Amino acid sequence: MIDLSGKRALVTGGSRGIGAAIALALAENGADVAFTYRRSAEKSDAVVKSIESMGRRAVAIQADSAAPEAIMRSVGQAVSALGGLDILVNSAAIGHTGAIDEIDVNDYQAVMDVNVRAPVLFATAVIPHLTKGGRIITIGSALGERVPFPRHNGLRDVQSGTYLLHPRSFG
Repeated sequence: MIDLSGKRALVTGGSRGIGAAIALALAENGADVAFTYRRSAEKSDAVVKSIESMGRRAVAIQADSAAPEAIMRSVGQAVSALGGLDILVNSAAIGHTGAIDEIDVNDYQAVMDVNVRAPVLFATAVIPHLTKGGRIITIGSALGERVPFPRHNGLRDVQSGTYLLHPRSFG
């Protein structure tokens, strides 16, 4: 276990799946946690209650990671609610199933906006608020390195491949 007492974290996509597990693990280790969610209000309420039951502060922020203004607003809300940030975990992601020839340009752009652009925009918005020794963590998938089964187009996993190219470029 890592002692995160007094640390403040923002987790993108924190209402379900891996993002929720990360938010809960941060709280279990002593951090106060703000997290974003797109449309899972009921699930985000459950995560808030779980975090608060550990004696930690929790803030659920509705935000679409594809929208730059929502990213800026969510960082501002997290900083305001928690008094600053020490940790950013980029875990929000979307995908598109099916063969690559079944993807239209709008599907492609949505995946790029959430999986590639959003982590960069969250990082640039958070950096001025990070305390000394703060951390930015971007979650990806090993699927970004290989095609595990037929008709897997790999679009959801583009985030992993992108950050393999420049894992330390955020400072």
